[in-house]
Amino acid sequence: MFILLANNAASAGDNIGQVFVWLLMVVGTLALIYAVLAILDRRYKKNGGEDTADTEKKDDKTFRQVLSDEIEKSREDDRSGRV
Repeated sequence: MFILLANNAASAGDNIGQVFVWLLMVVGTLALIYAVLAILDRRYKKNGGEDTADTEKKDDKTFRQVLSDEIEKSREDDRSGRV
């Protein structure tokens, strides 16, 4: 980028080679970043990856049952504190 800004007094055709070199460097950098991310993703999946919600043990209680259990637990705590 600095190469392009430094040659602002030159005509458009004089520095076209530098523009192409700069463009190749940018594309090469992006390709390198993509390759590193692809390798990391492949290694992550090979080592098992993240546990999904399907593999976890699910409790069959509904929200209403869990809420009523929590309310009952809270009431028991209140009763035990009123000695």
